[in-house]
Amino acid sequence: LLQNVTLMRLEEGGSQFEEGRVWVDVDKSMGLRASPFFQEAAYWQHRPVEWGTVPDVLGLDPHYARNYIFERYDDLVTDARGNSLEGLVRRLSEGNSSEVDAVLERIAAKDALSEAEARAALEELAEAGRPAGNCALVTGNWKRNRRYAMQASFVNPSTVGQALSFWMAPVTYNWTNDAKTAVTYRVRADKRGQMCPPKEVQRQGESEVMNTTIVEAGLNESSGILVRPTECPNGTVFGNSVYGGECVSCAPQGVVSDGACECNSSAMSAPAGGSACGPPYGLDAVSAHSLGEALCEAFTVEYKMLLDGEISDLVVSKEYLALFVEQAKPIMDTSMVEIGNLTFWANLLFDERRPEDPSRTRGILPGCSKCDTDGTFIDYATGEVSRPQDHRYQSIHTLRLIGYLLYQAGYACTTLFDVNDKFRKFYGSWEDAYCGVAMPS
Repeated sequence: LLQNVTLMRLEEGGSQFEEGRVWVDVDKSMGLRASPFFQEAAYWQHRPVEWGTVPDVLGLDPHYARNYIFERYDDLVTDARGNSLEGLVRRLSEGNSSEVDAVLERIAAKDALSEAEARAALEELAEAGRPAGNCALVTGNWKRNRRYAMQASFVNPSTVGQALSFWMAPVTYNWTNDAKTAVTYRVRADKRGQMCPPKEVQRQGESEVMNTTIVEAGLNESSGILVRPTECPNGTVFGNSVYGGECVSCAPQGVVSDGACECNSSAMSAPAGGSACGPPYGLDAVSAHSLGEALCEAFTVEYKMLLDGEISDLVVSKEYLALFVEQAKPIMDTSMVEIGNLTFWANLLFDERRPEDPSRTRGILPGCSKCDTDGTFIDYATGEVSRPQDHRYQSIHTLRLIGYLLYQAGYACTTLFDVNDKFRKFYGSWEDAYCGVAMPS
């Protein structure tokens, strides 16, 4: 059970080596409501810190309802780095059974309850059947691509027989109606979130510890001493001591320089975590902007090759969006792709093909030598009379969608999607004759 969560300190910006701007510091009497950072919470009709269960938030993100077999979150097994998420989402059967039984007994004796008492008992039953709270939702003026460091205190959860760790994920909000009475959430970045194990703690009385900061460890209801390493191995360097310090790795995308990490020009910076340098942007890019340009250039080349008949429409339709999403991870996340995909197919689709034109049946050119004069052919697999399937229509709009996603992320790619000419003809040249069928007059 997670309850009585108190945010002690909030820092914005900086890195593993430099302190950022401090928005909240309990030691300096900077409470949450006094901080401008948390004034955003009132707009969303939230308190700065709310607590409940993980499904209270994830249940309003449509991503987690897309595919599951028995219950929601079946595929929420590991986090973005492969750490187990066992116990993160608690099932309804994990509610307080003793409280449930007590309420059920009162409801069973319904003749002894007034209508108001019966209604109150049903509400109490619903609450007693909820899984124990294990989630704190912190609402504030968070910014993209910014480092945040938090310190919080809370009543110890039960950790008998399990390792204590913390799961974190950034969340954005959206009103579901004009009256602004209902809010929905979307988890940003990787939908699997990030599991954050606590730092190593030396138990009291075990052995002598040097270079330490004394803290209330919050592990198994005992005090401890947070270990600060006495030295760091080659390729790593001491991090910020405000939070106890740790050895931060510069490898493999950077080197130690003047007590910090200097990352390669092609590597993304990682201002939080055990490594200061993230993976390369990819496509020889050296920044988010240059990656957007490189993606536009690469898929524009693919579009031209498609029109020239050098690549398959079917391959583009089935593979290219997944390829783009993987390569574009440094500049857009799953939620951005999902929202953009929904908007594109609902509002920006158009069909420029001519009615009854043979080009509407484009897509299996190698089989056209077998077409009859009416444009049909015998499917060698089934023996049935069939017509060619049009994969060109899907393939060109897949490329348009890629251009639209780049535009939505702030990287204009007018060769694939021009916001000033949204319905520009994109299909390519027409066939004078197709499968022996003449062009209609």
